[in-house]
Amino acid sequence: MGRKTVNLVVDTPERDLFKSNLTAPSDSSKRLYINQYDKIYNDGNLSPIYYTQELIKKFIDKIPNVQSKKNYLNIFAMVHKQNPSMYEYIDTQKKLLKHDIDKAISDKNQAKMIEIPEYQNLFNHLLGNFEDENYTGYLINYLLLTYGVRNKDLDVLFLNNDEEIPNTEDNFLQQIDKDTIEYTRYNYKTVAKYGVKVYHIKDKRFIIAFNRLKEKQEMLLTNRKVDYYIRKFTFNGLGEADVFRIIVFYYAEQGDLNKLSEYSQTRGSSLNNIVKDYNLKFKILDNDNSE
Repeated sequence: MGRKTVNLVVDTPERDLFKSNLTAPSDSSKRLYINQYDKIYNDGNLSPIYYTQELIKKFIDKIPNVQSKKNYLNIFAMVHKQNPSMYEYIDTQKKLLKHDIDKAISDKNQAKMIEIPEYQNLFNHLLGNFEDENYTGYLINYLLLTYGVRNKDLDVLFLNNDEEIPNTEDNFLQQIDKDTIEYTRYNYKTVAKYGVKVYHIKDKRFIIAFNRLKEKQEMLLTNRKVDYYIRKFTFNGLGEADVFRIIVFYYAEQGDLNKLSEYSQTRGSSLNNIVKDYNLKFKILDNDNSE
């Protein structure tokens, strides 16, 4: 077996400056940016700030994945943002790369749409969960189909109706009256941009499933292998990204941009990114943000 390559960490004034100026939506993103910075340093034994246009091109050409190329160009852009000519060069390279990224996404989506089932299958599976008294499955699939949420958003704690929300780091389900479950999301991928999400669920099956499940456990996901666990309950073991792709394709085929806009809000992602990343039917303004 080959050894995993490990970036050597070389503390330099330039690296310290990069870290001190770094802004990122989460600690994990910061660690990723620093790791990418270190890989650039290790490749040329040179701080990225000293890379010339020729060296940048040489480094980027060695990266096989187009999305990874973009990520490393972003690192170069961060360190060269005070140098107009270098920053303009890097920005030009990113724009040239955009065509390749869009084509890769297009090819991936076309391949996916050959394999994945229709929306009605997901809805029938949801109802089947309830009929089979699979209450975990009903809650998971209801939240996926209704709000287009990600895996992380399904990691929710159950609260009693008279219980105060204990913190602002977790997600919660709580029955606030006999006809309403409140779904509160503090912890999801784009919370820094879109803020805390609170939704009121009045679906009678959901209320029954929630109360039956709450009698036995304190949270929805009882296995920390979140993606693996969620796939146990979805139709054909689909991941949440494929579930959302089916939803987007279904409403895109109907030309229902209003519904896609609703999912943009509930998921916490721009409509541009949803259409670009999950469906090819519409063309909307370019958006370079990753969500």
